This record gives sequence, C-alpha cells and structure tokens, in this order.
Amino acid sequence: MPCEHEYSYRIYGMRHVILSPHFDDAIFSCYSVLKNKDVLVINVFAGAPLHPKYKLWDLICGHINSTVMMNHRTSENKEVFDELGVKFVNLDNL
Repeated sequence: MPCEHEYSYRIYGMRHVILSPHFDDAIFSCYSVLKNKDVLVINVFAGAPLHPKYKLWDLICGHINSTVMMNHRTSENKEVFDELGVKFVNLDNL
C-alpha cells in the first residue's frame, strides 16, 4: 500500500533518510553521508515560536528573541544543505 504522508514523495528513491533532531545534528554527525547527494534530511525540531520568547541564550547569540534566532538558524540550514545539494524537510515541532 503506498504511503500517503505529505513527505512520502520526497523519501521515495532516496538512498539515505536522516532524522536530525536539531538543525546542525545531521551536519556534525553524518557529514560523510550527506556528501552522497541522494539523501533526505528531516529536521524534527525546526519550528519557530508563534510568539517571540526573550531568552538570555538568544541575546548571547546576538538575536533579539527566539523567533529571530530560529529564522536565522533556518536560513543557515538551508544555505548549508543547498551548498551540499542535499534535500531536506523542516518539521514545525518546537
């Protein structure tokens, strides 16, 4: 029976599917596999808060709030995967 999940068309035909809890986990732990090209990375916790949170860590990293920080991390993630030619899916989990 075919899978009817909205991402199933992206998984079909991929040699590797990597579940990455956070944006940089796949890069740091599976870089040699990512260079393979026929890889799909699923970033599980890639959602941005609907309402900005003002946390010390975001300020230390140079961002005014959590939403700005996640938007920046999303852009970084896209840039790296585009450079490697790797397909990816960002899930909206927090």
